[in-house]
Amino acid sequence: MRQLKVGDIMLEEQKIIVHPDIAKNKKLQYITIPDAFFPTVEKRIMGRNPNEYVFKGHKYMKPMGENTMGDRHRKLLKELNFDTKRYKVYSWKHTGAVAAVKAGIHIKQLQIQLRHNSLDQVDEYLRQLGVSDLGDLRANFPGI
Repeated sequence: MRQLKVGDIMLEEQKIIVHPDIAKNKKLQYITIPDAFFPTVEKRIMGRNPNEYVFKGHKYMKPMGENTMGDRHRKLLKELNFDTKRYKVYSWKHTGAVAAVKAGIHIKQLQIQLRHNSLDQVDEYLRQLGVSDLGDLRANFPGI
């Protein structure tokens, strides 16, 4: 996130391009900006230079330091009396993935959004988060 530039956000398509040089998996990929977050993203970047970083480093022309977001997150957690060892910035990705599954987002769509290589990878990720879709299977399986 800290290396994301304003020009990487495509408002018309409601997508963000993740370039290989900043991606953990070194692949060019796109993620969708959900409708719920779009107004916030649009407001944050509207009218800004495409070469600026989305999050403020030195006058937006340098990426923020590697630990800056984590440090800010820990500070906020402390203010809210949350356990700073248990909750990390990355926890928000976990929270979003679980919420998406509970909202009925199709697993293939979630795979693309999480930028995972396979459905097996998504399945393992969700199992680690304690997500099981067998309750839905029991409740919604069609009768014969």
